[in-house]
Amino acid sequence: AAAAREIRTPLPTLWGFTHYPVQYHWEQDPDKDGCWSWDLDASAVGYYRSTDKAYRKDRCKEEFTTLIFGKSDFRLGEAYPDAHVAADQLLNNPYVDISTISPRFEYREGGAIFGLQVGAVATWCDTDYRFGLRAKLPFRDIEVSDTCAMSDLVGEGLGDLWQVRKEKNGTTENLVYAGRLDFLTRLNRLGVINSPIVVYGNEATAPARTTMAAQVVSAPVLGDGLPPVELLYSDNGTMPTATVWAATTIPATALPADGSASAGSRHYFKGYNNVGPVVGTDYTALGTNTVAQSKLFVVPSLKDAANAEITDAAKTIRSAVETAISNLDSLDDFMAEQGLSFCNGRQKGFGDLDLELYLGRNWGCEDSLWTDVMFGVRLPTADRLCNCKLLLAQPLGNNEHWEVRGALAAGYDICDWVKFMLDASYSWALKHKEQVAAPFKGATIQNIGPCVDANIKWDYFLGHADLTFFANDCCGLDIGYELYHKRCDNVSLCVSTALPLGYAASATKQSLDGSVLRSNTERTAHKARVSIFTTLGDCTLEGGWSHTFAGKRAPRDTDFYLNLGVAF
Repeated sequence: AAAAREIRTPLPTLWGFTHYPVQYHWEQDPDKDGCWSWDLDASAVGYYRSTDKAYRKDRCKEEFTTLIFGKSDFRLGEAYPDAHVAADQLLNNPYVDISTISPRFEYREGGAIFGLQVGAVATWCDTDYRFGLRAKLPFRDIEVSDTCAMSDLVGEGLGDLWQVRKEKNGTTENLVYAGRLDFLTRLNRLGVINSPIVVYGNEATAPARTTMAAQVVSAPVLGDGLPPVELLYSDNGTMPTATVWAATTIPATALPADGSASAGSRHYFKGYNNVGPVVGTDYTALGTNTVAQSKLFVVPSLKDAANAEITDAAKTIRSAVETAISNLDSLDDFMAEQGLSFCNGRQKGFGDLDLELYLGRNWGCEDSLWTDVMFGVRLPTADRLCNCKLLLAQPLGNNEHWEVRGALAAGYDICDWVKFMLDASYSWALKHKEQVAAPFKGATIQNIGPCVDANIKWDYFLGHADLTFFANDCCGLDIGYELYHKRCDNVSLCVSTALPLGYAASATKQSLDGSVLRSNTERTAHKARVSIFTTLGDCTLEGGWSHTFAGKRAPRDTDFYLNLGVAF
């Protein structure tokens, strides 16, 4: 998505040395005037990267899509204010607030990185100084796609939430039903404006009844077909198909106010009765607790008699629910109407141009130590990704952010066949206005919502430590470690309110909270890398591998690359 966060680690070979620059210890040939020695080097790197998991912390893994949305399994309703759709909105689509989707995607990227270096060596006060300019431009082919068709992008369907079947009570055959309470709660009674099918009452002190389709479904005690419906508890929220739905012989107990119960238990809404009196239960809190609702299934009651039928009130409820269902939109319909899609994760083109100036020299009596100081700029040459509703699309570069970098590198010639090298850089992606998915206050997922403008910036550290083993000056093996740490994004929203997806134009705009976008954008990756290289005349050939073996909110990516360099 066109959002602030950069979820990936830096590309291999895009910055820093991939093995020890042994040429730094070679004697330079002076130019004709005895002052300058110029070099021109070109390189082309082919690379491939893949990942389907991420690190939550250290080596604990989670799904890759957690980096994009903040969770691997979620309801679209979690992107709304306070993580729920308002009760008077999306009346024809309860699935937005009920169905849990499980996107499972894999990140794959291939491409090439083209490099050019122009350098010179100049002598000043009997010391040779090297300086020059490096330029690198990647061509990237990025795809985020379904992992072996493992994604569930629909979540619970109608069959998971509402079923009708026949059951026999003696000689009487009844058409019975089971409906998950969170689903029924989101349904609207057709013909009655903004009137939900389920109304939760406070019957602890007064007869404010709990009703379904205007039928009272609470009762002070069981008996005579009252209440007309009961509730079956399913601890995992799945349809209790193996249980008898309509029964008179299975005792039911009063449902607690919070909806808690044990697996397979049967309950009823405890109502108020001023004769006695019988104190009922306040179920108003249950009306906003979708987690508790999702474990309760409403089933009809039978009249207390042999061969009894289900109650008339239970039949009325079934009729109202089925009428409402006939007018529902699916989750796919909603996403299509809002322009949201999981089928747009392919991006191809040139990335950002990276330019770097460097200045360095050798130290010591035998020039066994060298240092370089570098200053870099990354120009936003990649195409901009500006539609925040492209849920999987990843930018080809920094999405039009300029980036500046300061860096240091040092190496030591331990002996003829072992060299050691360190480098460290710090980069700042400068503030730029982007379109991001509106982060509503109280939302628990990211990067799904209407597009709003925000000023974004971020910064990160990248460092390497390498040991290079040389068989000779022309051939060797490099073993290295990479540390990448990105700080949280700095997000400054340009607006304070927005209208959630699908809400009526007349609805009140809701408050935004930039911290929703900032959360989970701090990343750390620990990466191991190995490469083998050889020099053939003026050409260098190198093959390498790297893998992120631990981290925090970072992809578990693996890279392979082949580098061909030419010195002119």
